[in-house]
Amino acid sequence: MASTNGSEPILVPLPAEPQGQYETPPTVEAPTPYIIPISAPAEPIVIPVPFDQPANPDPPARNLVLCIDGSGNHYGPSDSNTNVVKFFRILVEQTGAQVCYYQPGIGAGEANGVNSLGVAIQKRVDFAIGTHLEVQVTDAYKWLMNAYQDGDKIYMFGFSRGSYICRALAGMLQRVGLLGAGNFHNVPFAYRIFSKPRTPANDHIAHGFKTTFSRSVHVEFIGVWDTVSSVGLLVPQTLPFTSGNTHIKKFRHAVSIDERRVRFQDNLWSGSIAEEEQVNEHDGHVSVQGRHSTVETDILEVWFAGTHSDVGGGWGDDASPSPAAQGPCTMSVLPLRWMAREAQASGVLLDPESLASLLPSPMCTQDPYSACSTLHNTLPWGSIWWVLEALPALLATRRSTDAKAVYGWGIHWGRARRIPEGAKVHWSVQVRSDRMGYVPAGGWPERFDWVD
Repeated sequence: MASTNGSEPILVPLPAEPQGQYETPPTVEAPTPYIIPISAPAEPIVIPVPFDQPANPDPPARNLVLCIDGSGNHYGPSDSNTNVVKFFRILVEQTGAQVCYYQPGIGAGEANGVNSLGVAIQKRVDFAIGTHLEVQVTDAYKWLMNAYQDGDKIYMFGFSRGSYICRALAGMLQRVGLLGAGNFHNVPFAYRIFSKPRTPANDHIAHGFKTTFSRSVHVEFIGVWDTVSSVGLLVPQTLPFTSGNTHIKKFRHAVSIDERRVRFQDNLWSGSIAEEEQVNEHDGHVSVQGRHSTVETDILEVWFAGTHSDVGGGWGDDASPSPAAQGPCTMSVLPLRWMAREAQASGVLLDPESLASLLPSPMCTQDPYSACSTLHNTLPWGSIWWVLEALPALLATRRSTDAKAVYGWGIHWGRARRIPEGAKVHWSVQVRSDRMGYVPAGGWPERFDWVD
């Protein structure tokens, strides 16, 4: 073989393969792989969940019960407490089921006068015309703000101006809604918006406030004893939605037949769904609640014999008028028992033992004696109340239960209340009439119904 440069190539011999220095490694068979058997896929386990039960259920709904007392009234000796205190005493309070609130009446708290004379004057003015109405309404509203949870049911009970506060609070809830917990700085502003008269501009502002800051809530039940609304010395002030409210499911009212003072004129329910919708349909109005959220209120107003506190309580018990009676008797126990039955039927939780003593039977043995017990005169000659009777005042008259009140100026001068046509009158009035010859000072209406 010739090289590229013409010289012969140099051949270098390779060494022979060594013999016996290395052994051929033994053949190792690959291990058989371990195969994990996999069974056929199993059917999935399905845990049925009720359609109406969310995965994370909310806390159970509770009863929120507000009890607001009458002018100058607060807890005191047992027999002189009002029906508000007596009703509060039989309530069951369980954190998970029912939460209760009590507010003493207008004029019962400490006044802000700078000296003892100022305190005395302020308390008497407050007692006479209820100047602290806003404070009472907003105090109850603040409690409700912090207590309310979605689904809770709201119940309100009141006597005298406390009854009016309940109705004003319900009206405030309808017009501006319920602020969230802790938003106390907005409460005065909310009250000012609520208390303004119904006009397109004011309704528009209320709607905007409600949809921006508040929750829309309904009131399950309002139970009141003899509502009055003497706010304003000469011209009574009226707050919106206190005579008609489409956010109240049930309204129960025990009304006095025999009260005669001008500052304690009866304040009957006069609103209706149709009336409220008519108000909401004026030009420029933005519906505060929307038609879908209104409810048809179940209304029952029952007339009882007696003056203001004979119906709402506070006079104390009479001595037993007969050995056959089951103990001390008072006229106010009759509207108390009636209200307790109505409240229990609407879901309020009452203590069984206390209820058994209050409602031992549909018609207690002592009830006829209570019906014939002392009827107190709240306007005797020489009373300071006669000063107000002699002043011109805005007076309300109502011909029938389904008619609106008609207002006009006049001198009240102790005029008697008139039971409107078609009214519901409690059976105990018939007992008093049969046994004692009782006739309402304003006369009997031509048509009315006796009720239990």
